[in-house]
Amino acid sequence: MDINYFLRREQEELHRAETSPSRSARIVHRALALAYAKLLMKSTYPHNRLETDAERSVKRDERQQVAAEDASWENEGGTSR
Repeated sequence: MDINYFLRREQEELHRAETSPSRSARIVHRALALAYAKLLMKSTYPHNRLETDAERSVKRDERQQVAAEDASWENEGGTSR
């Protein structure tokens, strides 16, 4: 198998995970996408690893905190850059 095959299969499984009507199907497709991502990470291809839900949550919280700090600054008469 070549890298293009793994990339295509990973993307297909991610798409199916997002569009599947049942929760169990979404879980299976996400697991398959993760399996392909792991194969890609073992290769020399510069692959972006999949983020976990926890990592996405932390990033979202950080963005919200920065936005709140920016809003607070603007409410105190400051200007944003």
